[in-house]
Amino acid sequence: MEPELLLLDEPLSALDHANRKALQGELMELQRIWQIPFLLVTHSRKEMAVLADEVLFLEKGRQVRLQPAA
Repeated sequence: MEPELLLLDEPLSALDHANRKALQGELMELQRIWQIPFLLVTHSRKEMAVLADEVLFLEKGRQVRLQPAA
């Protein structure tokens, strides 16, 4: 399989802290290996800070802000 993009919709939301941290590392490793964009939907600012290069904020389905990750 050679995807051009990986879409992840709240992939870590139901996990406990230890598993969330472990899978964050797995996602970062996959992104490093595959060298493709990951589109991650999350409501967690902590996940956003760890995983994002850029952040797009939506409100009522419309873009309200695009910024580099912190």
